[in-house]
Amino acid sequence: MGKIVCYITQSLDGYLARPDGAIDWLVKYNSAEVMAWYEEFYARVGTVILGRRTYDQLVTELSPEEWPYEGKETLVYTSTLLPPKEGLHPKLSVDKEELAKLRDSADKDLWLVGGAHLLNAFLEEDLVDELILTVIPELLGEGIPLFLPGFPAKIFDLQNVRWADYLVELHYVRP
Repeated sequence: MGKIVCYITQSLDGYLARPDGAIDWLVKYNSAEVMAWYEEFYARVGTVILGRRTYDQLVTELSPEEWPYEGKETLVYTSTLLPPKEGLHPKLSVDKEELAKLRDSADKDLWLVGGAHLLNAFLEEDLVDELILTVIPELLGEGIPLFLPGFPAKIFDLQNVRWADYLVELHYVRP
């Protein structure tokens, strides 16, 4: 059985991006040790889950030449058409039963990549099993908050903490 894991980065003041969606402030923190954390996590993943804005940012800005999740099944939550691509599955809305079946039948984890609106929808449906937050030591002052208001209160247990290059990774699991 897989787990639905939100593995994501936020600023010290809780933002995942600048107001315009830019994540340029993250690049300078890609040290070898931090990249090893990512590779360790990515090896657990069989499916990636994206919102449409995150998908668009990937294909137009962050990785326009090469799909970064090649070989992984990809769910993109969108209300508009996507270009056809093997392994890419457009979804109109978060279906708790469908995702629970997918999670239960998976032999690897499902990575909830983002963004904030999709994370909020998954939290509303109680679909997040693990939350792995890497906190960047920068105060952005404004931007897109990682957690939007409106989802029911949730409790997560802290499972692990590690740090490198001024970053802290907090690994939480649902009790």
